[in-house]
Amino acid sequence: MDTEEYFKDLHLHELDRKNKILRSVTFLYGVALFAAGATYQLVGEIGAPTDCLNWAMLTLCAFSAAGIMWALFKLFFATYRIEYKYPATAKKLKEHQSQLHEFHERSGTRSADQDFRDFLNLEHVECADFNASANDRRSALLNQCAHLLLFSAFMLFFVAVIKYIFSVWISP
Repeated sequence: MDTEEYFKDLHLHELDRKNKILRSVTFLYGVALFAAGATYQLVGEIGAPTDCLNWAMLTLCAFSAAGIMWALFKLFFATYRIEYKYPATAKKLKEHQSQLHEFHERSGTRSADQDFRDFLNLEHVECADFNASANDRRSALLNQCAHLLLFSAFMLFFVAVIKYIFSVWISP
């Protein structure tokens, strides 16, 4: 395999990976919206904190809401605040190539085309490396967000089970 094509394919692979990661974000936004709605519904049904049980359920709902808000912050950061690097624009590449041709005509050294290919390979390698670390950061943030949402959903489930047990089985 040609090294030029390999570095170009590596860069394109990282951009494709970025798109796959961004497609998974919509599911997490949906889970966060569902959990926020469930929190709102449970808090509305619990009522005034007159006894220890209501205080405990409201506290768990508050922790769940805090987890959902923190997860939404991480989702927003993962979606919009991570930048990617791209190779130089066509105009800049053309300028660089013309400067290389001028330099090599004056000095009579190595081929300008070889230097340009080396420059282009270096651009692809730097972009692929930068984008790989950006994708890793984005994946880590989305993983943390999924854990926060799972934790919040578990707390909401626990509150709903407690409410059901005390409303159906214990209270007449």
